[in-house]
Amino acid sequence: MTNHDATAAMFRAMRELVLTADADSLASAVEELGIAPSDLARSGRAAADHARARAAAESRAADAGNLHDGLRALLQLLRRRDGLSYEQVAERARIDADEIRRIEEDPTYTPRPRTIYQLAQYFNLPQRSLAKLAGMTQHQSSGFRDEVLRFAASSKTMHKLTRDETRVLNAFVKFLSKNADTEDE
Repeated sequence: MTNHDATAAMFRAMRELVLTADADSLASAVEELGIAPSDLARSGRAAADHARARAAAESRAADAGNLHDGLRALLQLLRRRDGLSYEQVAERARIDADEIRRIEEDPTYTPRPRTIYQLAQYFNLPQRSLAKLAGMTQHQSSGFRDEVLRFAASSKTMHKLTRDETRVLNAFVKFLSKNADTEDE
């Protein structure tokens, strides 16, 4: 057993003791260890705060990934609808083709604000909605996230858009336009 494993096992045992012991037993154990109850409480609060912050960060990262899937799918479908390559969109929107490729292929990539602005202008989409999809805003409503997930899940990578894909794309563009100016929840 490594030192890390032994330390982890000790902390699990201590956590179990703290969670299951009655107040008198816990006070007695803490006193035997020479730990001031106020120090233990302070450490516990700090650990809880750290755990909450970590969970919030993980949740934000998951949301960003889900939103990026929506941006990726939207860009792919718009390109396919118009029969355009990365290079053609880049030239027409006056952005780097590599950035379009990264938006579509790299789920961790965050596009530059100028790129979002140029794409919004070129495809005649609301800039604020694209900024939300790019993860450039901190808070999105649950309705927005749900609609993005539904859209991303329904998009496929075929060469020509099917009638259903065209319908889904048009509905999503309409949703983005309708919700561009709404307040985030």
